[in-house]
Order: sequence, then structure tokens, then C-alpha cells
Amino acid sequence: MSLYKWSMGRNYSIDDIQSLEMEVTKKKQTYQIKKFKDPLYFEVGVFYLIRALQKLQTKITNRPVMVAISGPSGSGKTTITNKVLNVFSKAISISMDNYLDTSKHVIDENFDDYRLVDFDLLKKNLQELIEGKETKTPLYDFRKSGRYAYETISCKPGSIVILEGIYALHDHIRDFFDFKVFISGGVHYDLVKRIERDISRTGQTPKESFQQITETVYPMYKAFVEPTIKYAQLKIRNRFNPFTALLNPIYSIKSDTLIEKEKIKKLLGLKDYMGGRLQQYNDIYLRPPSDLEEEFEQETSGSESSSEKEEENNKDKIKDWIRVRNNVLSGNYEVQFSQVLHQDDFLITPSLKFAVSVKILSGLLSLGYTIDATIKRKARTFYNEDLGITIDTFVQMKNKAFIQIKGNNREKVKEAAKTLGFLGKGITKSYLELYFDYTEEKKLKRKLQKK
Repeated sequence: MSLYKWSMGRNYSIDDIQSLEMEVTKKKQTYQIKKFKDPLYFEVGVFYLIRALQKLQTKITNRPVMVAISGPSGSGKTTITNKVLNVFSKAISISMDNYLDTSKHVIDENFDDYRLVDFDLLKKNLQELIEGKETKTPLYDFRKSGRYAYETISCKPGSIVILEGIYALHDHIRDFFDFKVFISGGVHYDLVKRIERDISRTGQTPKESFQQITETVYPMYKAFVEPTIKYAQLKIRNRFNPFTALLNPIYSIKSDTLIEKEKIKKLLGLKDYMGGRLQQYNDIYLRPPSDLEEEFEQETSGSESSSEKEEENNKDKIKDWIRVRNNVLSGNYEVQFSQVLHQDDFLITPSLKFAVSVKILSGLLSLGYTIDATIKRKARTFYNEDLGITIDTFVQMKNKAFIQIKGNNREKVKEAAKTLGFLGKGITKSYLELYFDYTEEKKLKRKLQKK
């Protein structure tokens, strides 16, 4: 079983952690908190970490308490580090990102290769901090891909030093630390958050970031980071939803009411001869890899039957899937992260999509995504500068047609739906949900026919 699928236990609350008597053991002339068996959700995990550090501060008084926070890219290492810094006034943090040494040979554009980490300098910095000395730590510019300066830092006995980075639990430096943390949100969440970060920090396009993640970042994670989970005394699962931070949402209302094309063109102010843009798509829906959350839900779901649990899980997972769209006419591929929110008649989705190559599909499959549906769709779209109105026809659903109004302005989408006569009668299910409903109905009919 993959180490990514940690052992599961019951759900813990902050009250549980508050009443917990932490066991401190003496090891190699220092003190350590006994490993906590089960992974904790983010806020509870942060609370446990703070309590553990307070406990260690009462035992380790002749030097700083050394903490390592590891986990995959985008998992929330920096977020949890900042929360600790907000609590402890005498705490400092070091990011392993600054120890990237690109003067070494970079193979296949793999900047996540642990051999590019300047472990010699990092060990020197950590040792000097432990000894109460000032030390010069490097600063790295990701846009220029190079080290540009050094920063002098120091700390006093009784303070806290946090090292955060994907290789913070690597065997080169692991023995420096009194407390070790591993944090992850699952492949799907970490993937999206890494892309968001790369866009702002390195100036990469989403396509470039996505390609780098699937080709180098996660293969390196699976080989060299995931195996270090077993050394962590605390495991945290961070189910922060990255989609809530995305800007420019798209508002849409859909209906299965048939609307004449002339009425649509009149609403949009289009000429009679404008026939709209016709496209054909193969929409490939990929289910995220199984992660901690799914296992936890299965462990604690009580007396529900396996089929009921599976059905409920499928409903929950639909909102998190990735859609890879193949444009039949052009042959191009496009990725969209689907996180659908329902509000009245509206479906609200983040506008995070970008063109990719077909190789990305194989990269996603290598990360553990699985293809659960391929939906063939014909779409005729009429649009002006504010709205797009599409007539969608689904081949596998006996050419059932839907009309969908989309736009960035909620009120304009609402007014268009009112004009076309289906405001208040909108379908709030995504096309993937409607497709699953259709296939389930077909299965049920077949069963009844057999009887």
C-alpha cells in the first residue's frame, strides 16, 4: 500500500488535543514528542503542533527547538509555518526553496531534483543556529533562476527554528530536528495550488507549470518525498479548497427548454445570417486519486451499505474532477479544473483552463487520475461581448439538447435567462452529473427488462 495512504483513525477535535497529555521521550541527549498515530485535519493539526512546540520549549532550554515541515508542492507548508510564526514571537523560518543551486547540472529541466539542493550550506546554517551563532542564509529569485543575496539570521536558546520544504525530512538533514511534520492535501488539491503559486511566483503559464508538475514534480515526490512520511511525528491533511481563491468566476444557467435560434440571436443583437460557431468535443473526465479524505470517510461512514457509500462518494467527487477537452475539429486539447458551486439557478465555476498537449493526459494518469467518463458533445455557440449562449447536443444521450447561458456578469446572465423564459426553472446539475443520471437510468431499465 502506498505510503501516501496513511493509516486512518477517528476524527479528532481541538478539545481532544487540548485534553491530550503529550508523551515526551529523551533521545540522543535531546527530547522528542512521541509520534501521533493518526493524521489530523489542518486546524486541529496546527493546534497540536503549537502544543507540541510549547511542550518541547519546557524541556529544550539550551538551544532552539528545531522543527521540519515537509510535504508536496502546494500542500500548505508555508501557510502552516506562518501560523506558527504568528503564535511564537521568538520563532524564525527558513525556506528550502532558497537552497536551490542551479549552478549544478539540471537534467531534463527537473528543478525538483534533490541533488540541486545545497545541503552542505543548509547543514552549516542549521548547525550554527543550534550553536547560537549568526548565520548567512541564501536568497533565491525564481524569475531569474538564481541566488541573488544572503541574509544574516540568528536565534536565542528557547526560540524555534522552522525549516519548510519538500525535502525537509531528507536523510541529509533529518537528524537536526526535534519535531517533524508532514502535510498534504491529496494530489488533486496540491496540483492546483502548485499551479496557482507558479503563475504568481515564477511567471510560468499554467500550461508550462502543469507540464512541469506532471513530468518532474510529482515523479520526484513519489520517489523521494513520499517515503519520508514515516519519519514524521505529526501528519496533517490540508483540505483547503484552492478554488475559493480563484478570481473571475463564470456564471451559467442551463435548461432543457428548446429555444429558437432566432430568439437567441435577437437577444444578443446578432444579424439573421449569423449561424453561430459549431464545435464538436470529446470531454474526458478524470477522477482524482484516492486520498486521505476518501479513506477517512469510508472508515467512519457507519452502517451504510457499500453501494450507498459508493454512490454518495461519487456525488461528492464530481465537483473536483479535471476535464480534458478534445476539440474534434482542431485536434487541440484543453484542461479545466471543475469546481462547481450551486446558487439558485446558477452554476458558478472558476475560469481556470488552458491548452495542453495530449501528453498531459498520460501525465495525469501517471499521478493516479482515472478516466471515468468520455462525453461526446456538439455545441453551437452564439455570443456577443457580454454573453455566450450555447445549444449543446449530447450524442450518447440520444442527442438530448440543452441550452446554456454563460458570462462573467451574474446580472446579465440572469436577465438573459429571464428573457428566454427559463429563469427559476434552471437545471443546477453539471453535464457530468446529467450524464451519470442518464447512464444510471439506462442500467435500471435494463434490469427491469431482464426481470
